[in-house]
Amino acid sequence: MRIVIIGGGIAGLAAAIALKRNKNEIVVKEKNFTNNNSGMAFMIHESTVRNINSLGDIELDLNNHEINNLILKDDLHTNHVKINGWYAIKRVKLLNFLQSQLTADEYHENCDFSYFQYEGDKAIAAVFKNGSIECGDLFIGADGINSQVRNSVSEAHFFPNEINEIVCIAKYKNENIHDNTFRKYLSIKKGMSFGFIPVSNNEHVWFLQFDRGLYGSLFEKSRKIETAFSPQLLSEFPKEIKNIIENSDLKKSHLWKSKELKLLNSYYKDNVCLIGDAAHGSIPLTSSGVSSGVSSAIELAEAINSSEYLYSALSTYEELRKKKNSRTIEYAQILKLQFNSPPDCLGNYHLPLFH
Repeated sequence: MRIVIIGGGIAGLAAAIALKRNKNEIVVKEKNFTNNNSGMAFMIHESTVRNINSLGDIELDLNNHEINNLILKDDLHTNHVKINGWYAIKRVKLLNFLQSQLTADEYHENCDFSYFQYEGDKAIAAVFKNGSIECGDLFIGADGINSQVRNSVSEAHFFPNEINEIVCIAKYKNENIHDNTFRKYLSIKKGMSFGFIPVSNNEHVWFLQFDRGLYGSLFEKSRKIETAFSPQLLSEFPKEIKNIIENSDLKKSHLWKSKELKLLNSYYKDNVCLIGDAAHGSIPLTSSGVSSGVSSAIELAEAINSSEYLYSALSTYEELRKKKNSRTIEYAQILKLQFNSPPDCLGNYHLPLFH
């Protein structure tokens, strides 16, 4: 088949590589440029790494990216937890790794999706705002939580926006800070938590999660984040966190206004299908976005490869993903409840790591 993938993020690129190996003709159309660093970095599990490495003939280099300790702190306690098989990696590194496995004819940027052309109920072409048109047999929407392709597949319903997140990179001079440890402060202030993870010898990726109802006006827009961290606010943070923020370029921080999808009625309609956050976007609390995106891409490719008929393959894919995504949604609700009402004992804390 000729398959048009709308969205060149991690899920879209993974799908392209997996489908290409199955001898399909693929083209990826991404609306942004690769220097878009929103998301900064993330945690991925070794099971996701295996999935990524199964896509092609080269392996992702994760030397010095392992995270094997988690330290949880609240106002009174510190809890050390051993974690196995987790890595912290910059988003741009994984994107570059995946893009390197596609040709210039297979991957195109600055292509913002507009609409489908139909012949009866079947989509025959995707039209983009730059004037380009891509004909295909199958169209895959991998265009994220704000998916435009999803409008052609299923009506979307979202959980209320309760917890948002600021993400940034802290960079230090002449320091080796990589100790393979993920640290998270659970109660800096009411309705706020702070985590940081080493992503290189002199960089931390950090995230500030906050109750939108309490702090929405303070952290409303990305361009105002720098002024939001006033001396008064910083004085209320632990010294360790204050140091991290002072070593960060807050102008490059990213405000993540979380949008959490409820389970869609359908992941496909005729020959248009959804993967990644377009199909099952969850909140950052779960750390599951990358693993869900990659696994959904691989499962779709495997279903297509093993079925004689496209609609049978899409039905199989949908059934499998709905079961997995239901579990992610359930875990996200637990984590949201925990954020709003932290447990008395850190030993009862549900880890913000789900795969």
